[in-house]
Amino acid sequence: MTIGVWILGDQLSLNQSALMRSSNERNQTRAIMIESPSHVGKRPYHRQKVVLLWSAMRHFRDALRNRRWKCDYYSHAEDFESTLKNWVSDHSISELRVMEPNDRPFMMALSKIEIGCPIEVLPNNQFLWTTDEFREWASGRKRLVLEYFYREGRRKFDVLMDGPDPAGGVWNYDKQNREPPREDLEPPSPVWFEPDKMTQEVVERVELLNIPLFGESQPFRWGVTREHAQAVLEHFIKEGFSFFGPQEDAMRIGHPYMWHSLLSPYLNIGLIHPSEVLERVQKEYEKGGLELQSVEGFVRQILGWREYLRGVYHFVQEDYAESNYFQCDGTIPSFFWTGETKMRCLQ
Repeated sequence: MTIGVWILGDQLSLNQSALMRSSNERNQTRAIMIESPSHVGKRPYHRQKVVLLWSAMRHFRDALRNRRWKCDYYSHAEDFESTLKNWVSDHSISELRVMEPNDRPFMMALSKIEIGCPIEVLPNNQFLWTTDEFREWASGRKRLVLEYFYREGRRKFDVLMDGPDPAGGVWNYDKQNREPPREDLEPPSPVWFEPDKMTQEVVERVELLNIPLFGESQPFRWGVTREHAQAVLEHFIKEGFSFFGPQEDAMRIGHPYMWHSLLSPYLNIGLIHPSEVLERVQKEYEKGGLELQSVEGFVRQILGWREYLRGVYHFVQEDYAESNYFQCDGTIPSFFWTGETKMRCLQ
């Protein structure tokens, strides 16, 4: 009997549920990772997003192999289903395990594929709230108010709490975190990473793809490993937190990143977990190294908005995208992809 584990491109964590479920059966388990240009071509992705995903996947493959996981990697797959079907047959896979995708259409497609063995879908553990927990919180409510959910999350996970009360006696410092941009402040430079050979190979491959992508693939400076993600977090704690809160909504020409952490891509593909981000920030706050005003604003993004939007996405009905409450019938302008507009926020 050989157990299969399919690792999706945004599930790059050694602690993701499908790997954890199989950790005691490592000798009889094979993992599979798949790059599919045809799948990427279904949506107009930015080229750097594709480079980030595929390079991070390849680095994660190597991290798995270094930990004695058997991992097969398909870098030129036409599609997922036929690749999985052939792989299942070639390696006599008796059962395929996969962590629940965050994308609902992808989950629907997963439920319909035929690959020659049963598929076990494990709960997604890359968020703090499970979808069932959010559904329990949301059911029966007339309005799904972010602030109420955020406060419940603070209590549930004991983040910035002083017993039953919020640290500092205030739940939300948003009113204090609306300063206009200040010319006398120089935002910190982001921490970037030079592409290694593997990443450069991915850059070159993406540049040759004949699919509808947008944006430039170079210069590519994003991190592609867990170590990179941890370095970005530490850089933010040391350099970005000082004015993050007051300046979190401020924008300045020539400063696209301002005081923001740039952690989102690493959280979204599993290289770092929201719980460790919150624990690290709270630890630094308790040492007296960070201002509560900025810490609360950051916690609200991770524990509030991020968890809330993911919960709502899985809570609403399947036809929600077609509900069109405001009766809009225009197409999205091309400048949303090209940036060719006089609107600074989209350039």
